[in-house]
Amino acid sequence: MLFRPSRRVLSVSLDIALLAAPVLLIVQARNIAGAVWLAPMVLRVTLFGRVLAAQWLALALARGLARRGGGWPCLLLCAAVTGLQVLHLHGYAMEGRLGPLTASDLLHLLAGAAWLGGLLPFALALRGLPVTPAAALTRRFSRLAMGCVLVLAVTAAYQGTVMVGSARALAVTDYGWTALAKLALFGVLLGFALRNRFRLLPPLGSGGAASTRALVRSVLTEAAVGLLLVLLAALLAALPPSMVMEEGG
Repeated sequence: MLFRPSRRVLSVSLDIALLAAPVLLIVQARNIAGAVWLAPMVLRVTLFGRVLAAQWLALALARGLARRGGGWPCLLLCAAVTGLQVLHLHGYAMEGRLGPLTASDLLHLLAGAAWLGGLLPFALALRGLPVTPAAALTRRFSRLAMGCVLVLAVTAAYQGTVMVGSARALAVTDYGWTALAKLALFGVLLGFALRNRFRLLPPLGSGGAASTRALVRSVLTEAAVGLLLVLLAALLAALPPSMVMEEGG
């Protein structure tokens, strides 16, 4: 079973995702087929539509489980929705199969979801815990975060090498500038994670409620920066990769 704050965040997030999927379909129907009323056809005959339908079904099942307390089946369905997102990204479009770039995208998405998606539930859980359990939870989440950071750093380096293509492309293309902005925000997030682990966690046992409040504020700020990073990642997915621009120009 999940902590009550985690269940609330999960339920609201699933509700938003379930409502957003039809909106995304309508937008893509206009982009792909040129008319909103062709959305059913886009859903039926395109890879985008079939993947979106599978994601929506998994989200609906996860929402039903969330009403009953969540648990691992619910989280696994959410991970499946996240994993299916790779089929919407540049890597799969370039490879057409589960190749190295698509596998890197998959690891990147799952690691980012585990770290950034866990920040708000983590902060809310901290607010309702005594000092000793809060310190134990923080240590566990810090280990998860550090593991995710390592995966994110390795996969981002690989994807950047392939998708950007050159130092010149990094400096002169919209994709390159967005990738640099994402890298800068990732550095800020890493700074927050290190500060939480090595500066705010040690005094948690002796500082009482004040130390817990300081850690909660830091984690909430980290979550806000993480949201900006996710928005930049979405923008990056919508831009043509720099290496494609260089080949075309």
